[in-house]
Amino acid sequence: MTAEQKKRVLQLRAQCMPFTEIAAATDIPRNSVKSFCQREAKKQCPKPKTACKHCGAAINQTPKTKQRVYCNDACRYAYWNRHRGERAAHAFLCAHCGGAFVACPSARRKYCSQRCFHAARSAEKV
Repeated sequence: MTAEQKKRVLQLRAQCMPFTEIAAATDIPRNSVKSFCQREAKKQCPKPKTACKHCGAAINQTPKTKQRVYCNDACRYAYWNRHRGERAAHAFLCAHCGGAFVACPSARRKYCSQRCFHAARSAEKV
């Protein structure tokens, strides 16, 4: 690998390009590109940073894991307590009485109340 090729590989890797695409762009075998990057300690891109949904603090994201939304549990609790009433509500029709009711969406939601649920269950047994 020439000095120019090494420089080009490092530039492409700094742009977070995968080894296979770097190999195609530089006409160097993929394993050679990978070995070179590992030797040069350029194996991974810098960790992406996002902001906490509550306080805006920077969060370091770990690659290959679920993306974090809050910087800690205290921010998560505070955010959900502050935005408690903002969940999406949908209109449903009760499967027993046919009455309309509003609730948070759920695939299992069928009845407007426990009374209708129990009445429907006792009607099924008869």
